Amino acid sequence: MPESFRGVFQYLAKVVQDDDIVFTLEADGTNDIACIPGFVEEIKKGADVVIASRYVPGAASIGLPKHRLLMSALINMFLRRILLRIPNVRDYTVLYRAYRGSVLRKYASDNIPFAARKSFAVIPEILGCVSHYTNKFAEVPLRYDYGLKKGPSKMKIFQTLSEYIRITPAMFILSLSRKK
Repeated sequence: MPESFRGVFQYLAKVVQDDDIVFTLEADGTNDIACIPGFVEEIKKGADVVIASRYVPGAASIGLPKHRLLMSALINMFLRRILLRIPNVRDYTVLYRAYRGSVLRKYASDNIPFAARKSFAVIPEILGCVSHYTNKFAEVPLRYDYGLKKGPSKMKIFQTLSEYIRITPAMFILSLSRKK
């Protein structure tokens, strides 16, 4: 998974323009396209990164297994309160985001290697890296409907959790070096 992002970011570094908006989303059908106008509105208001969040007023998680809800809440709390602490970010683990072209190009051009090797732990790592280029983050409410999921989950829970543990020191150093 991290290598897929690496390839996409290398491509985007060459073609994205300052005023472009780049969207990322899960390809399993769970992301509500109704978030897109909110993404665009927040970018127009000055945000450089907008996240579809399950933790803001108006958000809903429908049909997600209880163990996944608990795991997500605990990981996001750890990232929000202890590890990354990015202003205005509550949902670090959802991929559904919009990036201002100028910020994404700066990040992608630096070609920062990922600490995550093969799991969904790369998703918050990307946010941590991008936070070196901006502190203008916003969130819009996400209606996450697990019932719309196309096929079984690709997340290997134990692999992802062990990857989070393994990359925590790298993300901690990353957060300390971020410009406040």
